[in-house]
Amino acid sequence: MKFSIFFSLCLLLFNCVPPPSNPVGIDKRFRTTAPSLLYFKNIRSSSYNTSQNPATRIDYYKLRQWKKQNSTPVFYPTIVNDWMNDAAYIQLEPNTFSGLPKDKIRLEIAGKSHELQLRTDNFIASTDLATQLLIALEAGNKISIKTTDSTTFTLFEDKLEKNSFVTTIKDYLKLVEQR
Repeated sequence: MKFSIFFSLCLLLFNCVPPPSNPVGIDKRFRTTAPSLLYFKNIRSSSYNTSQNPATRIDYYKLRQWKKQNSTPVFYPTIVNDWMNDAAYIQLEPNTFSGLPKDKIRLEIAGKSHELQLRTDNFIASTDLATQLLIALEAGNKISIKTTDSTTFTLFEDKLEKNSFVTTIKDYLKLVEQR
């Protein structure tokens, strides 16, 4: 009897294993932690308009200081917080500028040409693009985009647009503990 109680307690003790720190399927660069999410929700989220998709329960954060305009191409970043999977992404939404390509965009960053997929439903590609744009902006590089009629526009010429974009991406990077 004593042996079975001891054996049961040992079995119970050694089978209580905490969940893995990085569940399978989520890239480490998109992981959020409890402290980073707490900081974002308590401190930074007050600067954002928040919405939630009721079907997926994913939270969307859009910076309040963005001014909507359609005279030049602009990408509005949204922080997508998939809190049920401890992950966060960036969704880049283009404005309704008429000459903006719908699928592939051609950017010129520091004199080098890049052709990138623009799909608002692909959070990983949007996050990678947003990070590349942030690095270029921090380096002081000029970022140009070609429209469907081959007209070239410079992105983030407006100081408020540039600051809003940089603020959103930096907040995202703090949320996923990359900065």
